[in-house]
Amino acid sequence: MTVRISATVLLASLDDISRCVRRGGRFTVTYRGRAAFHVVPLGNAEVSRRRLDQDSLYQAGPVGASRPLRRP
Repeated sequence: MTVRISATVLLASLDDISRCVRRGGRFTVTYRGRAAFHVVPLGNAEVSRRRLDQDSLYQAGPVGASRPLRRP
């Protein structure tokens, strides 16, 4: 079963959460009320890994332009 926790709770109790995850626990971490990411044990069969050339986010173009930092 996946437990929903906020990012604030995750940071405040990282030791306890990591211990629980090592024993098989799963967490969905929310940020500002929306699911942000999952914390699952390593070696989990449900976690799929794609090759980068097949990942749509990796293939996405630039979002904006950057400017040089102005120094006084």
